[in-house]
Amino acid sequence: MAEMGESGGDWALRGELGRLGWCSVSKSRQSWSGGKRRRGPVFRRIGRSLHLEVSSAEDVRGVVDLDEAHWMAINAPVESFHVDRALLEYMDLDGDGRIKVGEFKASVRWLFARLKDYSGIERGSTEIVLDALDEDDAKGRLIGGVIRKMAREGRIAEEGRATLAEIRTLKGELERSPVSAAGVVTPDATGEEDLRRFLEDVIRATGGVEHPAGSKGVDHAILERFRSDGERLLEWARRARVVSGQVSDVMPLGVATPQAWEVLERLRNVMDDFYVTCRVVGQDPSLKGRLWPVRDARNGPLPEDTDGLRKLMLSSPLAEPNSDGVLDFGGRLNVFYRDDLEALRKAVLAPLIGAGSERLSEGDWEMVKERFKEYGRWLTERPEVGGVGEIETDRLEEYLQGDYIPRVEKLIEGSRKSAFDLQNVKEAEKLALLQGYIRRMVDNYVGFPDLYDPKRRALFEEGTLVMDGREFSLAVRVPDRAEHRRATAENPMFTMYVEIEQKGSGRKMEVAVPVTSGTQGNLVTGKRGVFMHVDGTEWSARVVDIVDHPISLREAMWAPFERLGTAVTRKIEALTSAAEKKVEDAGAGVVRMPAGGAAGGPPGVAGGGMGSVLAGGGIAIAALGSSAAFIFKTLAGLRWWQILGGVAAALLAYMIPAVILAGIRLRQRDLSCILEGAGWGINGRMRLTLEQRRTFTRRPAYPAGTRFRPVVSRAVWLVAGGALLLWGLLAILGRLH
Repeated sequence: MAEMGESGGDWALRGELGRLGWCSVSKSRQSWSGGKRRRGPVFRRIGRSLHLEVSSAEDVRGVVDLDEAHWMAINAPVESFHVDRALLEYMDLDGDGRIKVGEFKASVRWLFARLKDYSGIERGSTEIVLDALDEDDAKGRLIGGVIRKMAREGRIAEEGRATLAEIRTLKGELERSPVSAAGVVTPDATGEEDLRRFLEDVIRATGGVEHPAGSKGVDHAILERFRSDGERLLEWARRARVVSGQVSDVMPLGVATPQAWEVLERLRNVMDDFYVTCRVVGQDPSLKGRLWPVRDARNGPLPEDTDGLRKLMLSSPLAEPNSDGVLDFGGRLNVFYRDDLEALRKAVLAPLIGAGSERLSEGDWEMVKERFKEYGRWLTERPEVGGVGEIETDRLEEYLQGDYIPRVEKLIEGSRKSAFDLQNVKEAEKLALLQGYIRRMVDNYVGFPDLYDPKRRALFEEGTLVMDGREFSLAVRVPDRAEHRRATAENPMFTMYVEIEQKGSGRKMEVAVPVTSGTQGNLVTGKRGVFMHVDGTEWSARVVDIVDHPISLREAMWAPFERLGTAVTRKIEALTSAAEKKVEDAGAGVVRMPAGGAAGGPPGVAGGGMGSVLAGGGIAIAALGSSAAFIFKTLAGLRWWQILGGVAAALLAYMIPAVILAGIRLRQRDLSCILEGAGWGINGRMRLTLEQRRTFTRRPAYPAGTRFRPVVSRAVWLVAGGALLLWGLLAILGRLH
């Protein structure tokens, strides 16, 4: 995979990392392979953190024995990595969407167990070389068999080696094949219509089994299950099989038994209730009025809605109860049961008792139920066969007694002899991916050197944000902003949450962008910019939230003065508002004052009129003048250097604690919190040096040869004005002295 996001100019200032004071820490007391002594791991200090240095395949192999406490990460979400998705799926052994340290080590062990030549790992090659495989290992031998078979079929361009693209081409063909090497057959595997129909029915009845292409198919296990379920169902069905005109214990009315059973079941409960009601009436005839024609009709009002009336009638006796316990089909019947009673008389009673019977005693009803007892028991003994029971009996019999199952088995066996084993091809793909990318994964999981390398992008970076005339080169995907804010609550780092979107593709996400140098400037919520993704695409960007902290020492030092200035400004605004209110009240009083003035005012001034306003203004001016005179008189007693020294002492007394606190807070800024908020498990702290801060947030220099027109800027005027003011103040103090 090509290195992503390398853009030269974006990373020019990261070349300053040569001045970071990198150092190595060896750990020679631990051997990295059984029995054979090798050099210990090397850790490089980058800024204030130690990161594992990987310079060879043996270094990669060594992470298996490296204590997890020395890993930078021990848990990371798979969506954080910009690398081949299949590789992440192979490394995520339990499929929970996270790569944990144990899974990472297992992947490294798996890779080195398949190889005897590690040069492909050092080159980062995704090409499998046959001679590099360790075929003493069972899986290595199977992968070698795949490569040789690909060569025999002309599927590889160069003898003895297979590229990742060639392996994936074969994998795709196998996944789309109607007959897989695992013995899964889809209906598309045959051109015979009857066999295709059989396969479709088997899949519908059993649910089938997953084919690599994503469709459903049939394998040996499914065929055997279909055969077993079908035979049990047919054996059960044969117990009720009769020829037209014949009857049996199970089929008391022959082929008409199922229809008669349905009618009998619809009326079974209400018929039993009717005969119970007749016994009650025989015991106490006075109760008949409460039971017929509508049960409990005299105990309360009838329902006013049709649904209520229907429920009431269906809960009432199906006919007029009598002490004889006989159902008279010619008598008064509950109209809601009349049709079912007529069906019962024709379909059940006429064949069993006689067509002319218009009366049914309780004894005859019990006899009818007894005649259908075996049929009911037979129904309850139906085997649980799922969808097989939905196939017509005649068709099911044709399937099981014909040659359908042997034909499918022959198709499966023939394919196994000639087809590649898809699982072995997947093993080859896994080997190619791990060999090609495991070194970069170590550099972006066990250690993070790529994060600080000006020529490379870490696999978990999203891209560069351009905004407010600056470039912010570190951006991490944020799946949950609220969770991210909770994780970074104690981290004093100015962080922007930026929503980025690529129009037309539907791709949209939120990233956390730390601001590590300079000042806040115009970075505010709603600010728009552009985001250059690591895949080379351009996205629109908008700041949706900000975690506000001082960004630099200058900003931290100035923050107390800003707060003081804000407080003073608010106080002046409050005083000004109060003064304006008094003037407005006084002006309103002048308007309301009669021409003659009010008694009790000062001599010569109309009480509360314009004179009082002028008098009040004069008093205020006099007060200000006396205050100014006092200040100048006090200053006149001091030398100019005493004045400046006093001011400087006051400023230092205020600034020194602020500077110390700001320095402490700035040193506590930690990039690891940005990753932890995105779902990572981080061991080490990632506090930044001054040079590192400038690499992640920078204002790019103008191109070489750029010329600027000489313009007197506002800053020049401000400096000149300040100097003139200072000169005048010193002159005044000199005269007073």
